[in-house]
Amino acid sequence: MKYRFTLIKRENNLILTISDWQPLNPQNINGELFTTQMIEDFMPKNYFLDNIKESLGNIDNAETEFVWPFAESTCNKIINILNALASPERYGRTSENYIGLIGKTPLVKLNSLADECDATVLVKLENMEPNSVKDRPVLSILEQAVKRGDINDNTETVEASSGNVAFALSAILHSLTNKKPRIFISKMHGKTKIRAVRISGVPVMLTAAAEGTASAKKASIKYAESQENIFQVNQHGNPDNPRAHRLTTGPEIYHQCQVMTGQPPAEFVTGLGSCGTAIGVAMFRDDINADFKVIGVEPEEASLLTGKEFNAHRFSGLAPGFITGNYKAEGHLIDEIVTISWQEGFEVCRRMLIEEGYLTGASTGASVGAALHRAKLPENRGKVIVTIAHDRGDRYLNIDDLYRPPETAEEIDLEN
Repeated sequence: MKYRFTLIKRENNLILTISDWQPLNPQNINGELFTTQMIEDFMPKNYFLDNIKESLGNIDNAETEFVWPFAESTCNKIINILNALASPERYGRTSENYIGLIGKTPLVKLNSLADECDATVLVKLENMEPNSVKDRPVLSILEQAVKRGDINDNTETVEASSGNVAFALSAILHSLTNKKPRIFISKMHGKTKIRAVRISGVPVMLTAAAEGTASAKKASIKYAESQENIFQVNQHGNPDNPRAHRLTTGPEIYHQCQVMTGQPPAEFVTGLGSCGTAIGVAMFRDDINADFKVIGVEPEEASLLTGKEFNAHRFSGLAPGFITGNYKAEGHLIDEIVTISWQEGFEVCRRMLIEEGYLTGASTGASVGAALHRAKLPENRGKVIVTIAHDRGDRYLNIDDLYRPPETAEEIDLEN
């Protein structure tokens, strides 16, 4: 079905005409033409008009002319509605492959969880990427490597990962080269995640749990030095990691925040693993001369960046056990680093599911928990805090004390 929307200013009125599509005759336009928009929709006319009544007023049929008292904001509102209706993504995005689905993730407001906060808390749902927040940097790193010739038909790609980079590498590298990477992963990150990496077709090299990702990093470097034609992804030190967030995550957050709230973010709060997300968003901030703060989050028991000793911890993806190359190069762009206990982070994770409906990984509990603390500070009253959901929670259901049913959620066996 094709429909034509014509928007005209005539004296002090704004007139919207809706009709079946037909070629527009300029001689029939009596007034200043603002826009003419052809919209193709699969809905029959009556259903289509019912679908837009709430936004555009009481529309009874396609031949009726409607008049509003003219105001520029009203005109812009209507044009935005028409553009949204005409969008090819109205019924959902389409893509030729995994890569085309990366980015443009939703930003959502926390409600019940932020009841006691004086600031608005928004969450960038990177758990709604095809895999996780790691899709963006992995795509950037691999595309640039292929472009430079660092990856060719005979190259083996290797990386140390806590799991999410491994998933992203498996999908994106295969899309680009039809190959799979070799992954080094610490036993600290749990059997479920390791098994999922293996299921994706990736060879896995396991390293000691006590040192965390640091042991996997050492092993991957040693392996690469013993082989020929190896490409090390090096998420922890590759500048193409923060570059991805500088060019995509930062602009998306800044635009979405202002669309939702009418103001820019006061702070962006994110967990620190490779440090690519925090540094990339900080780079974007400086690119546009914005003044929001970037706040990094580490586990209380493993925060090397605040001068503490590293211990094996329960936030997979955060605090790898060494100071990353990304942080050494550009860590000064991060305004402040805060810590959070695993007990509090896990509780926030459970509340995210019970109260807000989002099943996320443990590192999200750390980032959201820290953002909630920031949203209670007097200096942030009335402002907007943006944080991030790093990945999905289905890979963490085996972690003790993380996703346990509340006492009110009964389980009654009716078999007998």
